[in-house]
Amino acid sequence: MYTRCQGCHTVHPVNAELLSRAKGQYRCGRCKKLANALDALFDEWPSAGEQALEHGEPPVLGGVVALEQPDDSAVSPEEAALLVEPAEQSEASSSKGAWLRVGWITLGLMLILGSIYSVGVYFGKIDIDSDMLDQTLVRMGVRDAPPQKPFSDTSSIELVSREMLSHPLRPRVLLLNATIVNRAQQAQAYPDIQVRLFDIDNEVISERRFRPTDYLTSTSTMRGGMTPGAFLRFSLEMLDPGNRAVGFELEFL
Repeated sequence: MYTRCQGCHTVHPVNAELLSRAKGQYRCGRCKKLANALDALFDEWPSAGEQALEHGEPPVLGGVVALEQPDDSAVSPEEAALLVEPAEQSEASSSKGAWLRVGWITLGLMLILGSIYSVGVYFGKIDIDSDMLDQTLVRMGVRDAPPQKPFSDTSSIELVSREMLSHPLRPRVLLLNATIVNRAQQAQAYPDIQVRLFDIDNEVISERRFRPTDYLTSTSTMRGGMTPGAFLRFSLEMLDPGNRAVGFELEFL
């Protein structure tokens, strides 16, 4: 049996097994058009003007039909008919459609939950731990994970030495010299340092908070953090409140 492409009129040999397996569908190897072989089916090699079998007139399927075309009209393998397996097409389409449905359903649920949460928070009906919500949104891929905070344990920072005296070059300025060391087992961020001055009644008369950039000589040192066991000596300047100041303390924040 033979079928003729209705697009480019190329004739392709077929047999009953191929027609049954593909349910008559094929793709022309020459023009790539998808067609049904049963719409242009012939018992013998058709002539140019020959018409296909009428509907209801079954072709003769006896014996095995050779897939070779006559030598005088043979076509190259590239021009041979490419049968389309309906089962494979159906399976691929079904899988793609299933994933699309899952994606749309997931997106819809996320939008609905987000809307419910926003409305509930606005009217004060929902009180959810913000950390728990952030973690949930990160796991769902809705929000990027926040940058990890550097390790910090101010209780492991030891004040080795300290002294406060009048600045030798600047009047009415106090100079605080101190040495600290990181006793933790790992590097940690440089702390803020809170300095307080006290009067004779132990009342705070002056205080100032110093950032790492106030007492470190370079930003590259700050990025590296405090090395375990390494000593750091620094100097801080404060306004001199006069004779009222009789004591001071440092706090690491």
